[in-house]
Amino acid sequence: MEGMELMVKKIMHDPLFLAQKSVDATEADKQIVTDLLDTLRANLEHCVGMAANMIGVKKNIIVVAAGPFQFAMINPVITKKSGAPFFIIIMFLFVLNHKVSSPFLNFIFYK
Repeated sequence: MEGMELMVKKIMHDPLFLAQKSVDATEADKQIVTDLLDTLRANLEHCVGMAANMIGVKKNIIVVAAGPFQFAMINPVITKKSGAPFFIIIMFLFVLNHKVSSPFLNFIFYK
């Protein structure tokens, strides 16, 4: 879009920072959502989702890529736990986005 600058942020790898508790996002955090989506889109080759803490912001915001779509979840809440463990869901999104094939993934998804 003309006149809009992308705000791709550096991805944090510090496990001590990433382990810290985040706080709820507010209306004032709209720019963080935009920055997080820009950073996700810049890393779609090897990333299917990100949390705000991954760009250095301790807010309850995550963004997800599902096929051609990228969307944000602000202050998401897990209301029920059942079915596949979370890591299998993330692996499934990765496979959908990257058309990855391996014996391990075939075992998880096709057996």
